[in-house]
This record gives sequence, structure tokens and C-alpha cells, in this order.
Amino acid sequence: MNKKVLTLCAGFLLAGGLFSTANAIDLRNAKAGQYYQLKRTAQFQNGSWSNRALYNYYLVSNRGKVMLEEIPTNHPAIENTYWTIEVKENQAANVKSVRFINVGTGKALSITNQAGNASTEWFEVQYHQQGTSLGSSVLTEDANELQWGAGLGNWLAVKGSSTYYEATSAQSAEATTANNIWIQGLDAVPVPVTQMTVQQVNDNLKNNGFGLQIGYLDNGTYKDYTLVGGDAFVGTLSATADDPAISTDSENTLAQSFYIYNESQKAYVVLLKEKWSKNGTDLLTGDGKGYKFALKTAKQIIEDKAKAADKQEIISYKFNITSPSATGNAPLQVVVEDVYGTNADDVELLVANVNNADYLTTAPATTTSDANQEVADYAPNTYVKFGQSDLINLSDFYGYAITIEGTKGDFAGKTLRPAAWSVGNEWVNADYVALTRPEGQWIVTYTDEYGYTFTNRESKERHIFADLFVGLRHASGDIYVDANGNEYEIKKTEKLGGETFDHYGVFAADASDFGYGRSYKIAFDNKTTGTTNYVSINGKGDVVLTDKVENAINFDLQRTVTTDTMKNNGTMDANVKTDVFYIINNIMSYNDKDKVWEYKADADTLSFYRYNFVYDGKYLALDDDQLELTAKKADADNFVVKAKDGEVVNVLNISNVDYDDFTGLYYNNVADRVIGEKILVDGEMLYFDFNHALLKQQPNIYDWEANAQLLIDDKNYATYRTLAAPDTMEFYRIEFEDEFLFENGKFLGMTYNRDKYNPAIYVDTAYVRNNTQKPLYMLAVDPEITPAKTYCPIHGENADCKDEHLQTIPAFVEARYLVSYTDSAAAHNEELKNEFIEDGKYTKLGFVQATHRVDSLYLPNDTAKTYTKWTLGQSMMPATFAFRIVDEATQDFIIESVQLANYQNGGLDSNNPYVTAWVKWHNGCPVLTTDIKDAEVFNVRETSLTPTANEEISAEEATVSVVATNGAVIVKGAEGKNVVVSTILGKVVANEVLNSDNETIAAPAGIVVVSVDGESFKVAVK
Repeated sequence: MNKKVLTLCAGFLLAGGLFSTANAIDLRNAKAGQYYQLKRTAQFQNGSWSNRALYNYYLVSNRGKVMLEEIPTNHPAIENTYWTIEVKENQAANVKSVRFINVGTGKALSITNQAGNASTEWFEVQYHQQGTSLGSSVLTEDANELQWGAGLGNWLAVKGSSTYYEATSAQSAEATTANNIWIQGLDAVPVPVTQMTVQQVNDNLKNNGFGLQIGYLDNGTYKDYTLVGGDAFVGTLSATADDPAISTDSENTLAQSFYIYNESQKAYVVLLKEKWSKNGTDLLTGDGKGYKFALKTAKQIIEDKAKAADKQEIISYKFNITSPSATGNAPLQVVVEDVYGTNADDVELLVANVNNADYLTTAPATTTSDANQEVADYAPNTYVKFGQSDLINLSDFYGYAITIEGTKGDFAGKTLRPAAWSVGNEWVNADYVALTRPEGQWIVTYTDEYGYTFTNRESKERHIFADLFVGLRHASGDIYVDANGNEYEIKKTEKLGGETFDHYGVFAADASDFGYGRSYKIAFDNKTTGTTNYVSINGKGDVVLTDKVENAINFDLQRTVTTDTMKNNGTMDANVKTDVFYIINNIMSYNDKDKVWEYKADADTLSFYRYNFVYDGKYLALDDDQLELTAKKADADNFVVKAKDGEVVNVLNISNVDYDDFTGLYYNNVADRVIGEKILVDGEMLYFDFNHALLKQQPNIYDWEANAQLLIDDKNYATYRTLAAPDTMEFYRIEFEDEFLFENGKFLGMTYNRDKYNPAIYVDTAYVRNNTQKPLYMLAVDPEITPAKTYCPIHGENADCKDEHLQTIPAFVEARYLVSYTDSAAAHNEELKNEFIEDGKYTKLGFVQATHRVDSLYLPNDTAKTYTKWTLGQSMMPATFAFRIVDEATQDFIIESVQLANYQNGGLDSNNPYVTAWVKWHNGCPVLTTDIKDAEVFNVRETSLTPTANEEISAEEATVSVVATNGAVIVKGAEGKNVVVSTILGKVVANEVLNSDNETIAAPAGIVVVSVDGESFKVAVK
């Protein structure tokens, strides 16, 4: 094996210099990094200068002094004879200055002029052309001059071999006619090198191992190349003397030839037979030039060695590293040994620039030799040093989902396409992909088969890193730059591992009948018109678009289940499995025990629910190319709601997806889990078709934004109104605010005649708790309230006994309560049968005497000696009412009660005797209807009137009335009286004496208080 060294530094011109010697340099071209020797080269004798033999005297830094020593010719590699040069330029004066640093001591040569002052380390470079008079001699060829000292132009002269100089104050003797004045010449010399052992190489990192940086010097500053093909050396490396193709347990730490294992990428560095080429032409020609480096596992190396020679892909995978013996291990030579055989040259690293791209490749390792060793001749190749490169280290992203977005260059504003791509079509507009969601997130893994890969977290689409990026290196923060100057932002997002549900909100079935509702409107913000469009239905039942929110469909979004089993309260039976499908990904997982990252299968899971969109008992489904509402649940389509960035979503119809190997339609048991990515990839997303005012769908869910980024109004709201009962209130009709409900003898009536009828109704609590979603009330007139009292069951009511004897009798209310006459159809047959109520088709409501005691309502029978007891609770009954909100802003409501499910057939269903019904205005009479669309809309306001039966109302009580209208209140029956109108906060907005019995007074919107001679009315002004 030939010991070779790497040509690492920039080229040096070895032209003739002062009193020409073989390696004397032109100081105008001096560069950092070269080694030099200051040698005795000339003598002034007999009035002239002459070149003399070197006599092997060198300027040496030793024991804190600089002195002239004679060095034997067979020992030229003493460190203290070597000096490195530093260069700076005064561009304004076009002058170059240099200083010398001793390799052995690290100290700069400092000279004080003959007068003993003006010490300096920096010396200006002069250049004299042939024929110039210098001293007492005319130069016979071009020469350099160093101005030692403060501009004195003196030569550095040493008087004999025994003269010593302080390291920081070496004296300068002016050249005179005296004999024996010797001049120091400056020679470029080869660098002494050391071939490093396995242990020396691996000692470069604290945790054992090393890194290589491949770069160049820019004005003395090291910079990394952005390399094409440098990935094999990126990351943490380690040297091993054990051949990966031969099983062995020994490790020779003193070995100087070894194999390089890339710890970060879990493979060995090899040199391939393949060359860098373009259009079939090699980028570099000649033996040993232009080959590619790669990574191979031990298994792959063994398999390759077993092939016939002409079939083998690998040239070599054995290396040595040589470093200068006295320069802190930089620069380095990295050599691949015996590439072609024992008589061929080894090769070293070379960076070749072709068409403005830097390729990492090879060139023959070149050396010069003397009798004792081989040394570098510094051909202009590549600068290599120990250290971690700024090339991207993909292991930094293990354990996280990452996002990738171009920020500058060819891919600015783009991100990797999550699915359905082809070569050259890997990038897509970043606006189309949600970078905060799984569809825009990627998982970095490493395998022997593919190397580094990016796997989409949602679609499982895989990109091989080397196919996407060339020479990707870290710039700053999250910004990385490739070999072509394109910039990318690569950011960590969520941690990987475990199971994550990725869906939009926590969809629950609409439970409006139980007091809590959910609004699921499908909408789209039309950026062209500036309006929001909604999914609606027309008169034919077609699914169409509307820009009126009041016409939007309020879908009930129900999770798809495997059976139809559902409880009466709308919740799923505990034994029913919700249809959840899974997308399961492999990740890199950290092994705490061994302190390494390992490839782990099936470690990250995304879970998605499927849903049905339901409206009025019908299901959203695709019919040909148009979405419709179908009455058959079996025909319902299943949808996935995928959150995008911000508030928008994609709604995917997945019912027509080919399930391939799916084992059924639910996968919520661990044993049932299957890879479900095709559900989303092959699903079709809904979009708004403005040309036809329809909701449609199409594939390619990751390719476009357009009208497919939808909004879903996922809102929780109370569906029943809570009133501050007990209180006296007036129920008025929204369509005509002057109309109100009133007690009309036995029945409930509606009128606008305030002069004759009293609108006041007593609102009593039936069932209201702190968290009651559906509060229930009773409505009554003529209430007589008996307050709570205490009594002693032993000594009587008025006995003066101890507290422990006393018991409390709760308050109770006796009144005529409003009830649905559905329970009394037979008894009230004559009243129900009249031409206005269409022979009992509708149930009327009326008032009956009853007593409310705690949680029970007692209705006396005909004999008045027995009672029917109704227990008040969460269940509706004919004497209880709820107020279902139809307008959240105004709190308008419909009045809900119940009627018998089959009263017309004369029998009762004991399991479910009642159905929900609502108050309807029919032929001048309030009745109950089971069709919610027919229900009348009401609101309520407090009144100071007494809730008295109208046959007993006094004229005085009916005199004054106050109603609200748009921007005003109307006061009737208050002529000559003082009226004060104020806000709910007490601000007076009107104070006047009325001149008529029907006066309109302006008032602000909201609750206002109207006082008429001290009597107060609260009304809500629109």
C-alpha cells in the first residue's frame, strides 16, 4: 500500500524570488496556509551581494528566542523551522503586507529596527524588477524585498550563527560593506504529514467518532461547499478497522487504514464505479477522476463482492486520513486506497465545478518524496477538515412531523405534493396544502432500501430525499439552501408516535329536542363577490346554493356506525362500534437504552371518523354528478371532514372508494386496523359550482384550492329559552306584535284587543335546574300563592315549641293552569268538534284548576274529592311547556308541548303516549300541530298587570297598555298621564304628559322601562 497524502490547499506559484532559490516565492502572490522556511541565502562580501550555498542555516524559534541554527540535510522537518504566512492588503495604497507565524510556537516574528524602536510584526512587500539597483548591486533578475521595521527598507541580516534574538525583539542589521552579513531568503516548503490511526480519527468527537467538512478558504475564512454527491460524508462518522464484509470481533485502534461508517445514515461510505456524467459524457476524464461516493450497508457490500468482477458496482470502501503534523489537523487528506490494484494510484477527494455546480468526486492522490517520507506537493484540490458540516442532518428531524415550503428560487411558494405526482411534478402550490395538518406534514425515515425518505403523514406518499434535493445545507434558522441556490423552510411541527384523531371538531348529533343544538351549515366564502354562499334546497328538494343564511340547511352531522342501534335520546348504544379508519406510519424512534434512533414500524397513527350529513331525516348522497338528499339511509354517502389551515375544511365523499383489502367498514379495534390511506387519496371533495348554483364533487383533493375550501358552521347553542320564573309575562306574536295570547274562558285564545282582554299570564316553574338544557314551565291565570310555613305535628301550628319539633310546609300555588286538552278528548268532545277546528283534527289548549306542590301538579276530579297527580320532571306532559328558540339574536321562540300519539284512534301507547307538538295559529284559535314548520313564533315581555281571568278583569286594569315597535313604544290609555321612558340602565330618554290615548314615543333598541304614573312596563324595542 502506497502512503499517499491529499493535495488540499490552494495553488502556490513557486516562481523565482530574492537571490533565486529552487522554491523561493514571489511575495506578491503569497497566500495563507503554505509552509515556509527562512533560510540563509546570500552574503555581502567585497562590496557586492552574491548567492551562496544554503549551508543549512535556518531562522528558528526556540526557547523563546529566534536564532540561526544549522540543520542537517536529513532532518528538514523540524517544526520550529517552519513558518506560515498571513497576508493583508491596503487596497487604497495597493500595498501587500505579510507576517510570519512559527508553526512550533504559534508566535509571530517581531523585529525592532536598529535604533531599538518601532517594533512591528507586519512587513510591507516590495518588488524589484531586473536591473534595479539594490544596495551596492544591480539585480540580475526580478526580486522581492521586505521592509523590516518602520519603513527603513532594511534587510534582515544575521551576524553569524551564534547571534541570538529575542522572539519579540529580533534586531535588524543594516546591510553594509562589512563581511559576513547573511541575508535570509523565503522558501515555500512541503508540509510534513502524519497518517492517522483509527483511534486518532475517532477521538475528534466527545462521544467517539468524527465529522468531515469539505470546503475552501475565502480570504482566510473557511466556508463549506454546497456539494452535489456529498451526502455520504454528512453526519456523524466513525472509523473501524473491521472489514464490514468479513465477520470479526477485533478492533485495531492503531490501524492507519480503515472503513468509514456513517452513524447518522447507518451505512458504510463506498466509492462506486459509476462516474459523474452529463449527456453520456464524463464530467472529468482520466484515470482516478470523476467517480461517485455512496452509502452501502454491510449486506450490500457483501452481495456486491460476491458478484463477478464486471458486475460489481463498488470499487473500494477502504480509506486513510492524513493530516499535517503541526497544524491542528487541518487541512486533511482523505484517500481511498488501491482503487484499481496494487500498481495503480489511490484517489483523493476532489471538488469539481461544472456548470456552476460543485460535485464531490475523485482525483489521483499525488505526492512528492524525499529519502525519508512522502509529503504533499499542494496541487490545487480540496480543503477538508474535521468538524460537523452545515449540510443538512436529516436525523435532526427524527421523531417529528415536518413541513417543507420553498421560500426562494424555483420552488418559492410551493410545497411537496402529498399524492398523485410524477417525476418533475413533485411540487404544488402551498396554498392548496394545509401545512398545519397531516396532509402537509412529512415523516423522515432511513432504510437500507431507500436511504432517507420523506413520507406524507396522511397519504403515505414517499419521496426519496436524494431525488428531491442536491447538496441541501443549513443557512439560518429553519432555512436551507440547495446546490442551485433554491431556499426552503423546513420546520418541525407535531411530535410523532401514538394515535391522533384528526378531524374537524367533535361532531355530536344535533339534540335540539333535548335542549342543545348544533348548527352544521356548509358554506363557502366567495372571494369574487365578497359574499358567503350556503348549501340549501329549493322547492323541488334539489341541493342548491344560496347567499341567504336563513335559507341554509342546518345539517345534523352523524358519525357512521356499523348498526342502526341508537338510544331514544339520540346517543349510540354502548355496543355499537363507530366507524374509524386508520392511517398508520413508520417512524424513527429513539432507543433510550442504546442511545440510538431506530426504524420503528406502525408507530404513528392518524384516525378519521366517517359522517353522514342528515337534514330532516334525509341523507346527503351523490346521484350521477349531482348531490341530493335521499330518504334511504342505505343510500347515504359517507364523508370525511378534513381541516385545512385556518377555519376552512375539505369535505370528502369516500363512499365510492375502492376499499381493496379492507375487512369491513369499521376498524376501531386494534386487531382490525388496516392501512386506510386510499380512503382519502381516492375520495372526492365537495366544491361549489357557481355556474350551475350546485354543490358538486371531484377528485384530486390536494391539487387545487378553488371552491373546495369550505366552511362548516360548527356551533353549539341552546335550543330552549330560560325564563326568570315565577313571573308575570305577556306572550306576543312576532308577526303582529299587537297580538297576544290570553285566557279566553276555558280555552287559550289570541287577540290584539287590549281594551277588553288581559294579556298577563303567570309563568310557573315545572322543571328547571342549573344545567337544565330544556327548562320546562307551566302557564296559569288566577294564581293564589300560599307561602311556606312551619308547624309542630305534636303541639299544633301555633304552639311555642322547640325548633327540633318544627316541620316546614312548602309553599304551593293554586291556579287555573294551561293544559293540552289531548288527555280529555272524550270529556271535551263537544268543545273540540267545531267547524273551526276541523272535527278534532287539532288539539286545543285550555285552562283547568290545579295545585302545584313542589314537584307535582294535582288536578281535581269532577267530585273535587280526588286528584290526578302529574309528577313534574324532565319529561314533557300536557301541562308543561318549553320555549324552543328559532332566532338566537332575538330569542324568538315557538311554544312546545305534547299531545297523545294516537288520540284519534281512541287508545294510548303506554310506552310512548305523547308526541311533541307546537302551538299553531289556526282559524283564529291557538291549537297544537306536530309539524314544526307550522308553529307560530312568539316572544315574551314582562308586564305589571295581574294574571286574572278575563271574565273578572276590571276596566281600570285594562286602561293602560304598552307595546314595542321598531324604534319606539306605543302607549295606549294613558291620556293626561305622565309617562317616563328609560333604558334598562336607568337613562331617561323621554319624560312627558300624553295628550292622547294612543301615543308613539321614540326609544332606543333594547329593553326599555315605561312608567305610567308609577306603574312600570318592560318592553323590547327592535
